[in-house]
Amino acid sequence: MRTLVGWNEAEQADLVGLYLNVGDDAAEVHVGTEAFVAALEAACAERPFPFDVVLMALELDLGDEARTRGIVRTVGEHAPGCPVVIACRAEDVVKLAAYAKVGLPPYVFRDAGGDFLFLLKSTLELHVEAAEAGSEQLAAEQMRAEIESARRFQESVIPEKLPQVPRYELAGRYEPSEIRVSGTKKVRLAGGDYYDAWPMLLPGRLPFSRNECVGLLMADAAGHGMRACLSITALDAIMRFAGEASKRDPGAMLTRVNRWFCRQRVNLHGGSLVTMLYAVLDTKRHRLVWASAGHPMPLLDDPAGGVRPLAKSIGSEPLGVDPNSRYQSRQAFLPPGARVLIYTDGLCEASPPSRPELQFGIEGIGGVLAAHRDRDAAEALFETFVAAHLATDGAGRADDTSAILLTRKG
Repeated sequence: MRTLVGWNEAEQADLVGLYLNVGDDAAEVHVGTEAFVAALEAACAERPFPFDVVLMALELDLGDEARTRGIVRTVGEHAPGCPVVIACRAEDVVKLAAYAKVGLPPYVFRDAGGDFLFLLKSTLELHVEAAEAGSEQLAAEQMRAEIESARRFQESVIPEKLPQVPRYELAGRYEPSEIRVSGTKKVRLAGGDYYDAWPMLLPGRLPFSRNECVGLLMADAAGHGMRACLSITALDAIMRFAGEASKRDPGAMLTRVNRWFCRQRVNLHGGSLVTMLYAVLDTKRHRLVWASAGHPMPLLDDPAGGVRPLAKSIGSEPLGVDPNSRYQSRQAFLPPGARVLIYTDGLCEASPPSRPELQFGIEGIGGVLAAHRDRDAAEALFETFVAAHLATDGAGRADDTSAILLTRKG
């Protein structure tokens, strides 16, 4: 502990220095106001501030409380978190009220016999520890605020409701992951999940009918925080500026999006890789045409055939890896009563922290979907998310999680 001391009595100042200069601790003691202020100004000019605590006798500036308050303020400006401890006699404690404008400083009582010296070092150490704890708490709260701001920004691109289209029911759900910051309560992280859906009017050429189509998008940027958030925001901007005609062919659309994304500054300067699945649902012919950029394969819940991947998985690169990557469209017919779940890997990878190998998995998802075929899409999604949370033994999913569930009504 390094201490800067300003004292008013030369004889007692020697004793203060004796009690504070012990072992690795060092105290710099100055007698009188002018010497102390000069030392303080010199210390404030150094970076970083060379002391852990400042000890100042209240009697240094009797009759000039404004100047003493100025000293406290100066330390606070140049060394936030460094406590200024006031040594005062019991009968003078009322004078500390004058410090209210700059925040009441910690203090120690000076008894006439000087017995306070025996506890002075431990008292100062307690004030330093308290100040450090307060700084850590402030830093934690600032981190919480930054995380919360990024989370709200990221969630602003996720639609609150999905469009309802003929003969189908659509529902979406998003839940962020959580962490604990410096022992505080859990904080919801800004993640990299993003989904959207919108009605489409397409020309009458295969594989789509003239209208009654809906575009579906699910994306997941690697990691959490601002990097993932910015990557998703860039992707959202790309999709919004893409023309209607370019969205007709999912494979061609993903190829264009990847090329644009590779050129984005966010991606070039440390952005996150993004997996994405883009699909067009023809609600009249009951065909789903989709393409994937490294994204998990959608699951088909067929009452006649159980829950299984919509198609055999084929390897494809995430967005942002290679500007020359090309993505192929695939299609599937959806039988009556069938459901398709498009999701991010936070759902299937839910697991207990102590047993990460025990993932919720496709089997867990399929079991919940099969057990809730009589529920509407939103309720089935809710039950699936609840089951995934239970698979973590209550710890919560380590990754943010999104899903769209579409159901053919007839």
